[in-house]
Amino acid sequence: MIQGPPGTGKTKTLAMIVALMHIYSKDPIMICSDQNETADLLYEALNKHESIASTVIRVYSKSIVDKKIKRK
Repeated sequence: MIQGPPGTGKTKTLAMIVALMHIYSKDPIMICSDQNETADLLYEALNKHESIASTVIRVYSKSIVDKKIKRK
């Protein structure tokens, strides 16, 4: 668990840890968050790492997808 105030590098640190884990182990890695904003920020940070960017998938629940699409 990584905790701390905003702007202290938590997302960058986690992205680097995940990228290194991916380099040394080709097993799938799942990361969970209780906040969608956190998951979105980590997704963006992981896509900046060339070694892992092509394998990153962001999964949304149906309720989140419906809110983002704003169906009529």
